[in-house]
Amino acid sequence: MSIGKMAWLTAIALALAVGQILFKSAAERLPVVIRADAATLQSLVTNWHLVAALVVYAIATAFWVLALRGTPLSQAYPFVAIAMVAVPVAAVLLLGETLSLSLVLGTGLVIAGVLVVGLGF
Repeated sequence: MSIGKMAWLTAIALALAVGQILFKSAAERLPVVIRADAATLQSLVTNWHLVAALVVYAIATAFWVLALRGTPLSQAYPFVAIAMVAVPVAAVLLLGETLSLSLVLGTGLVIAGVLVVGLGF
């Protein structure tokens, strides 16, 4: 797989990670009690974090479909795992979540797996 294709797939995964951070931010801004009523619907529709997350996901999905035109799914899909590395890192840096040894080791294994697939070891 070319470096350009790997970069494209990595960018898509990073966009998914941005969307996840925005979803978490949106969730933290929701009312404590969620009901099936107009007030809850209004809080969802006016939550710019949620709207931004949905837009990011829509764009990432469109780019994903384009990336799959020239890449076998079996080679492209492991790159989605990069989001599994980026989300915890961003959560630690941006949301103040804690970093554990198991998280560090697990994300290292994910990175190794993506490199094995991407570089064809």
